Amino acid sequence: MTPDDLLAILAIIMNENIGTVKNHPTFSVLAYSLGGRIALHLLQKVPAKIEKLVLVAPDGLTVNFWYWLGTQTWAGNKLFAYTMKKPYWFFTLLSAAYKLGLLNKSIIKFVHLNIDDENTRLVLYKRWTTLRRFTPNRRTIKRIMKEKQIKVCLVFGSYDRIILSKRSNFLKKNNEQLSVTVVEGGHELLKEKFSQTIALLLQQ
Repeated sequence: MTPDDLLAILAIIMNENIGTVKNHPTFSVLAYSLGGRIALHLLQKVPAKIEKLVLVAPDGLTVNFWYWLGTQTWAGNKLFAYTMKKPYWFFTLLSAAYKLGLLNKSIIKFVHLNIDDENTRLVLYKRWTTLRRFTPNRRTIKRIMKEKQIKVCLVFGSYDRIILSKRSNFLKKNNEQLSVTVVEGGHELLKEKFSQTIALLLQQ
């Protein structure tokens, strides 16, 4: 899937709902986790259409080496595919890293949640590989935010060990369009207790 594919889908949605959106040519985007990468690329590609981004525990703020290796290189993608089919060597490596203190318990739990089940591993591989063309550029994002006066609201979990709030530090300097909210939670922030906080950010 390419960013142009997504834009074509959005155009269809907008046209089919022309009665309700004709006076609002721009739209806001609420995105979670990997969806943050997609939303940031949309901001980069069609800033004139974006009114606001609300990104919850968003990916895409920094370059993740493992994501880059598994999706942007031929050899890395082959290793990724093999690991999703036969993950035992990877589990052994994780266990050793945990015992050596190189990984914390939260990351181990998150990894097992996403790759213990065979079907879940297959979906993860397809998702990452399918969305590999969404590659937001940090400097471009910050420049667009400031030039186009586009508000970006970030929500992080204080106990999240997957997406850390410090990943947004590069956006903060001399940038009034950024707001950062930290809630008492982990990576799984799409829960009822956080819904009011997220809704208020969309409504402001």
